[in-house]
Amino acid sequence: MSQVNYSVIDTETTGLWSTGHDRVAEIAIVTLSPEGEVIERWETLINPQRDLGKQSLHGIRAADVLSAPTFKDVADEIAWRLSGTVPVAHNLRFDAGFLTAEWHRAGTQFPLEFFEYGLCTMQEASVYLPGNNRNLADCCAAFDITIPHAHSAGDDAEATAQLLAAYMRTETNAEKWTRIFEASQSLQWTVTEPAARTICRLRSRSDAPQETHFLERIVQHIPEAGETAAEIDYLGLLDRALLDRHLSLHEQDALVALANELGWADQEL
Repeated sequence: MSQVNYSVIDTETTGLWSTGHDRVAEIAIVTLSPEGEVIERWETLINPQRDLGKQSLHGIRAADVLSAPTFKDVADEIAWRLSGTVPVAHNLRFDAGFLTAEWHRAGTQFPLEFFEYGLCTMQEASVYLPGNNRNLADCCAAFDITIPHAHSAGDDAEATAQLLAAYMRTETNAEKWTRIFEASQSLQWTVTEPAARTICRLRSRSDAPQETHFLERIVQHIPEAGETAAEIDYLGLLDRALLDRHLSLHEQDALVALANELGWADQEL
């Protein structure tokens, strides 16, 4: 993209383990101007070329992804949309891990430090919403931002974009955003729009209200545990793992793997 903007990203995945066999099943990128205005919303289901994992978590049906592109089909377009922009996500570590793994599988080149210059609205909540729960729904509720279909990539990404815009209005030091843009300008690695544009596929919608299970309500009130970036990332992954009200052995392995990566292997978890 030619102008330096924010690229607000959300992915829905088959599980929690980006370095294992889990894959991206849906991705959305909302382009946000430096002033906090939504410029474009792009989204598509992804055929993960494996089972969808726990469909109760993301709500994606197998029939929806049969004709969806694979990640490799859209890898170049995703790279073009993100190139030279500031990546943003609610739990950026999670989305960055999956995109990095998918790009690696697809053979798409990108700067490894790209996500290091990004913004995590979950981490920033400790600055702009101290004492508030870290999950996207509660952060958005604090600013009266609605999410029409929670846990769908498009609506979650747009809600995250609105949340970032709210943070920007709250921030009195404009230099914070200037420094972020200056750092990202050196990371424009793809300047040409892909010649072949893959047809995107959208999920089937169900507007039936979903009951909030007691485990999800409990997770929403887990304390912030010291507020370090590593602890917030870990608790964010735990939030995601418990959204379907069950912690599987696979999800337990992913949580232990992240704890090891964060150097917590010798600590009591």
